[in-house]
Order: sequence, then C-alpha cells, then structure tokens
Amino acid sequence: MRRHARLRTACFLLLGGVTLTVELVDAQGNQVQPQQTGMSSGNASATGPTSAPAPALHVEEFGITDGAPVDRGFVFFDGRYIEAPYAVRRKGLSVFIGDVMVEGPARWPLPGAGPTSEVVDPEVPPAADANTSQFDPAVTEYVGLKLAYLEKHYSRDEIAGRMAEAYRQLPCVRSAVVQDAVNLSVTWSSGNVDRVCLFPPSRGAAWHDKESLLEVYERMRENYEKRLKAGTVFFLFSAGGQTTMSEATSVVALPPVVAILRSGMTREQKFAALQAKGWIDVVPELGPGRLVTDFQASPQLEERLNETIRRYEEEQRKGKEEATSKGG
Repeated sequence: MRRHARLRTACFLLLGGVTLTVELVDAQGNQVQPQQTGMSSGNASATGPTSAPAPALHVEEFGITDGAPVDRGFVFFDGRYIEAPYAVRRKGLSVFIGDVMVEGPARWPLPGAGPTSEVVDPEVPPAADANTSQFDPAVTEYVGLKLAYLEKHYSRDEIAGRMAEAYRQLPCVRSAVVQDAVNLSVTWSSGNVDRVCLFPPSRGAAWHDKESLLEVYERMRENYEKRLKAGTVFFLFSAGGQTTMSEATSVVALPPVVAILRSGMTREQKFAALQAKGWIDVVPELGPGRLVTDFQASPQLEERLNETIRRYEEEQRKGKEEATSKGG
C-alpha cells in the first residue's frame, strides 16, 4: 500500500474554491492519488459532527441519488470501524458513505458561472502563515477563485505558470513547480506533495454549469460504490483525507494492522509498528494518527475480515483452476 503522507499524486478539478479529485489507481488497484479528496470551503472530505454550522448541501437544486447497500469493502472513520452494509448516497453537491461525508459539498452558484460574471483577482489570505492547513477555508477559497480569475483573463498556455506563482504566494506552500501546461507539483509546509491537474480531460468547456457539476458528483458517487463492491478499504479522516487498500492488499495487510491497533502496545509502539509495516504511514500529527488514538472495532469487523479472506482465497483458487483448464 502506498505511504500516506509523504508523496501523493493528485489530479484536482478546481471549482470556485472547491477541490474535487479525479482518482488514479495502480495496476493492483491501490489508490495513487492524494490523501485529500473533495473539500468544501476547506473542510476535509470526510466530516463528522462538529460545532460549526452544517454546510449547505444544495439538495433542493440538485436532488438526491441513493445507492443500493454494498456488503463488501471496509470503512473506517477517524479510527472507528463503520459497520456494513454501506450505502453510497449523493445528497445535492456531496457524497456520503452511510453518515460520513466523503466528498463536497461544492459551492453553488460557482464564481464566474456566467459568461459575463465578474471574477475578482483574489488577495492572499492575510491570516495565512506557515502553519496554515492546505484545507483552511481561506486557502481553498483563494486557490479556487484564482483559477477562475485566470481562466477569465489568460490563455491556457499562461495559466499554469501564473497558478504556480499564486501557490508560491501562500506562506503554507514550500514550492510550486510547473510540470507542463496542465500539471503543477505543489509541496506544502506539512510535507504533503500534490500533483495538481488544472485541466483534467473529463472537464468540459461548460464546467461552470449546473448539469456538468451534477455529473461530476454522480460520477463520484458511482466511483465510491464501484470501489466498495470491489472490496476497497477506506480509512477516512475528519482532519482531511483518506488512505485506501485494494482487496488484494487488505487480505494480507488489514488483519495485522487491526491486530496492532487492538494490542496492548503503547501509542508510540503502535505508531512505530504500523510505520515499519509500510502499509499505513500514520504520522501522529496528521489525520491517520487517529487510527491509533481513537481506534474502535466491533464483532462484525473480525467476522467480515475472516469472510473476506475466505472469499478472496476461494476466488483466487477458482481463477487458477479455470486458467489451468483453458491452458490444457
């Protein structure tokens, strides 16, 4: 499994202060995209109850899509195992797995939504400093509005360089390097590295309109549902981001990870043991640290782990037998 907070590959679609992720996977089905996914005004993609006002989901304008229950895959939120089955639901401009928001909500209406709409060149957030999170509302607002402004006033050939400079103006950014006319590499003060794709292939010219934005969130919902059906394990964090395992990885990695988390080791020993395994890089000061500090299992977790291993081994055995019979 990829390491969580060292190097992250991302493809971001910036929608007026909202960062939506186009997910990438390797040949084994493991996620090779950012630990951070969709954000709403700087909030992490997976959010739980807080004292802050509930964000607007825009259900009235965009409606709801309910997915069928999925009894495959595993979901952990801030270290707590969420019991299956999982229903992936789009509510307005947000996506939920059960009660956990994993994407959104996007702002609506978006700045610059109309051809004559005025988009003002934003100032660097005055309160931002080296310790400001990349998910701070002021930071995500600044980045989204900056891209919207540049698209109104400059050609695509000019935008990458100007966006890199906009990132470098942020005190919480160590470096921003133009990789090509479409992609940037942004290193944050936290050490996180994002590959920012300014113009994903899926993004059409009418990306500001209601239908296109709805399509983005429908694809997100379908993608989460598809990955759960394939047995993906999601570790979600309210402080921002997610780490995933494919089913092939989880049958080997998840049982010892759970065993470490449930053991009598000290907090520091658990961090060290998980990092030594290399399956999850649980940096204490980042969201994944809650896997250690707040881990909660349930009887269902062990039952489903055993069933997943049994089913996976059976599927592998049948696959080999079929391959052998065809080869013969």
